[in-house]
Amino acid sequence: MAVWVVFALAIGAATLLKSDLFVRTDGSRFTAAVAGETATEWMLFARSDTPPDAPDASRPWVDHLPKSEIAEHHAYGARSVTPEYDRAARRWWRSRTLYTGGEHGFLYMPQSAMVYSPFTPLPPALEETTWRVLGIAAYALGIWGLCRRLFGETRGTAFLLATALAVPAALGSATNGQTNVHMAGLFALTACATMDRRWWTATLWLMLALACKPTSMVMVLLFGAIWWRPMSWRLAIGIAAFLAAPFLHPDPAFVLGQYREFVDKAVRAAAPPDLFQDIRGLLVSFGLPAPERVLTAVRGIAALGTLGLCWLAVRRFPAVGPVFVLALGAIYLMLFNPRTEGLSYVILGPAAALWATREAMARRWPTFAGLLLLCLAFQFSTQMALNHKNYWVRPLGTILFAGLVVAEIARRRTGWPRPEYDADVPRSTSSSAHSEPTA
Repeated sequence: MAVWVVFALAIGAATLLKSDLFVRTDGSRFTAAVAGETATEWMLFARSDTPPDAPDASRPWVDHLPKSEIAEHHAYGARSVTPEYDRAARRWWRSRTLYTGGEHGFLYMPQSAMVYSPFTPLPPALEETTWRVLGIAAYALGIWGLCRRLFGETRGTAFLLATALAVPAALGSATNGQTNVHMAGLFALTACATMDRRWWTATLWLMLALACKPTSMVMVLLFGAIWWRPMSWRLAIGIAAFLAAPFLHPDPAFVLGQYREFVDKAVRAAAPPDLFQDIRGLLVSFGLPAPERVLTAVRGIAALGTLGLCWLAVRRFPAVGPVFVLALGAIYLMLFNPRTEGLSYVILGPAAALWATREAMARRWPTFAGLLLLCLAFQFSTQMALNHKNYWVRPLGTILFAGLVVAEIARRRTGWPRPEYDADVPRSTSSSAHSEPTA
């Protein structure tokens, strides 16, 4: 766990030492160093639609320019996304729309703005750092929880190795403040709760993940369908509460309008003209473009196939079934979400790291070598493609990993040791820890 503490501290320090990026109207750029202190007026400029007065010349850490010459400002550098979350949270409570035209911008549900709201009163540097550390904590706890349940007495060694393998996938999203890290951790925690038959806890993690990004609905549907009897009614209550939460806003008409705008935004964003690192990006990279209607059909077929594989995995390996659902759900999201970015692959990071850890501890070195390359590709795909921007390295690696997972299900033989987590399960539920998925 100390490794994750160091990682979180390093990301926090990097956040504090990032630079403000200013863009002049002529397109030229300059930066202003931030070392835990930022001019309040310029942070307000980053977090609202109205520029403040220009900074005065007494501030040595920012160029003195008239306000009219500033075209853009990014409070923590051009690659940070947390100012977008901050703006959404502030606009939500001011009854101002979260959504803009086109397929870019704020693509999340109103609940995302509500989740981020507790961070907005914090000083800017602390806000950015706390948000990132929270995501890293969820990511680390999810991996630790799975190692504790899967590897028994060797859990410590397994966690250390899994940490080394999972960090590359998290670097980009953690640095930028992406919600992908939080989602990855929440999905892993959902698998832990499901292994322990803590159904309400699993429901809570899934609802929080759904608040992070609407694509989490894939995991909601998978866990709800596979463990239908214990999860379906709990998820129904959870989703009802989730949908009702925005009505804490004092203007119900505004809330309904935001729901309508979100649906419109989601429809526009579902077929982006740009390439992403999904199955479409892979096919185009190899000169095999496919019409959107064909890709839509493929996504639907793949969804049914993923559900069937999850059901089969849980039937054949009930003790470790949630780990297979975690892996297959993440694989589906990476390959068939039309907006999968390079940073999105942190969602697959825990599953890939756990599979690689299992192979290393069993001394199956050829398989471990392949999985090690996949874990490194999550961060270094450009270097693997000889420093060329690419849309195929990560999806191709994901397909190969999917082949490994599917082969284990087909052979009815898995390399996982028998989980030794019954001691961690409450006495009232330990007897059903290895029951069938509908128990």
